[in-house]
Order: sequence, then structure tokens, then C-alpha cells
Amino acid sequence: LHGELQKRRHDFLERVQTARHGSVTRRAQKRVPPKNGSPVSDSLDDLLLEALHAHNARDYLTAIQHYTRILSADPSAELRAIVLVHRGMAHFANEDYATALEDFKAAIKVDPNNGKAFYYRGIVHRTNGDFRKALRDFDRSLELSPYAFDTLLSRGRVHLELGNIPKALEDCENALRIEPDAEEALAFRSELSST
Repeated sequence: LHGELQKRRHDFLERVQTARHGSVTRRAQKRVPPKNGSPVSDSLDDLLLEALHAHNARDYLTAIQHYTRILSADPSAELRAIVLVHRGMAHFANEDYATALEDFKAAIKVDPNNGKAFYYRGIVHRTNGDFRKALRDFDRSLELSPYAFDTLLSRGRVHLELGNIPKALEDCENALRIEPDAEEALAFRSELSST
């Protein structure tokens, strides 16, 4: 499960970078998922593993179907928030930013202390060019999880978009305190130095 989560997180971060550099279109795929796929287990644990496996295989529509099945089983609030975040990430990866945003909002409503939901909602706002909203979400995420490397780096990039180089550099340096050898953060610091 941990391995599947790590793969899914890595894939999501790659999609964020692609989206920010303009090579991703902003329309959801219109293909219809297969109706006669392999049989799916009724266990929520098994469904979650199948969803994560499909997600990691970049079969986002199948992942979304599995996440939706889990949600239709009326899981606990904690699990509901987690699954909404994952389904939102699958929608984001499928370039359906509006639906991703709705899932992240729903996760926050279920669990207002879910730092990841605020982080991912901030990512959607940033991708859509809503930098002020992204900044608010990253701020809230960092209140809940102050040592979140990805959130610090993302907030730094938003500060750069808003022209606040000192704040961008501060976030970059704080991210580097957490992961001193992170290539992305080192490249960002270099970019800021030349600005």
C-alpha cells in the first residue's frame, strides 16, 4: 500500500509540473471506461488497493470508478476524506480540474484539518492561475503540516508568480532545510538567484 501511494504521489507531482509548463490541455479525456473489466472485490481495503494500482498505472478512469465505489459504501469520515483527495488527484491527472477542485473542497468539508486536501486544492488553483487562492490554501496546509517539502516549494513558486522574490526564496530555503539535496528545490533556488 505504501509503495502504491508513493508511486501515485510521484505521478501526481509530475503531472503538476507538466500542467504548469503548458504542455497539458485543460480538458478531461472523453473516452468511456470499459464496462466489462476484471471483477472487483467488495472489501474496501481491496478496492482501495485496486484504485491505487489503477491510479499508478495511469488508468485514471478506472481509479475514479474504484474511488467512487468506496465512497458509495459510506466509509468513515477519515477514510472518506482520504478517498476524496485521491479521487481528486485522479481527476487532476485526467485533466478534469473542475471536478478535482470539487473533490478537494469536499475533502476539506469532511476533514477541515486535512493539510493534503488544502495542498492539492492549492495546486489546482495554481494550475488555473488563481494565485491568491493557491497561496491561501498553501498557507493553511503549512499551518497544519509545517514541514511539508512539496507545499513549501509550491508556495514559493506562487510567491514568484506574484513577484515576491524574498518570500519565494524563504520558502525555497525552508524546503531545502527539509530535503537539502532535492534537485527541484536546488534548481528553483538557482532560478530565483538569477531573477
